[in-house]
Amino acid sequence: MIFIGFNRPQLIKFGVIILFLGMVLAIIFGLTARAQTKEPDFLITWRANTYAPAEFTGKILPTDSSLISAAFEIIDAGRLVNLSKNEIYWYLNDDLIKTGVGIQKTSFRVVGTGEQELRIKILDYKGRMLIKNILIPSVRPEVTLIAPFFENKFSNRGIQILAKPYFFNVQNEGELEFSWKVNDRPAAKNEKSNQLSVVLNQEVAPNFELKTTLNVSNPRKFTERASREIKLTFVK
Repeated sequence: MIFIGFNRPQLIKFGVIILFLGMVLAIIFGLTARAQTKEPDFLITWRANTYAPAEFTGKILPTDSSLISAAFEIIDAGRLVNLSKNEIYWYLNDDLIKTGVGIQKTSFRVVGTGEQELRIKILDYKGRMLIKNILIPSVRPEVTLIAPFFENKFSNRGIQILAKPYFFNVQNEGELEFSWKVNDRPAAKNEKSNQLSVVLNQEVAPNFELKTTLNVSNPRKFTERASREIKLTFVK
């Protein structure tokens, strides 16, 4: 090949420019092809309809038989996708729970505790199938006891212990039953069942140990229960 009007240095410079432009175009086409083949992103949200105290800032988790509401969107090439004409399948632990055109929301109940696998499947999205799985932890109900004493030692003869239940299938803690014991003896019922008041008599000596046990249960589901124990020491 002969380039008329170009000397050798000019030809070398021209070749370098052509090579550089070729590399730039290859990078551009490569990035474009990569963007076109990138899998769409699923944005999945879910919420369990179990109870947690108002000040709880963590994820409210389901337990056995809890109702869960779930929804999803798809982001493709930075844009929200319209799925109103797509057939969508929802599965829980391989069992089909709902299907239909454009169904991006559903609700279901979990069975048992442990990880629950939620799967969303779209049969024909731009000629291919999309599948997304997420794991939802199902836990047992819990209860914590709040006794704000350093090293679990107290000096006042009258104290209060507060209970905080979590993840029961109720709307508020007033639906739960609280059963307190102090040193293995049933405590008198308090007007606030999630709160126990204890008053020691004057004969109680220092280093007296106070063992408090709480059982919380859902009266509408006998197997839904939680317990907690705390040991406190009276000091002067």
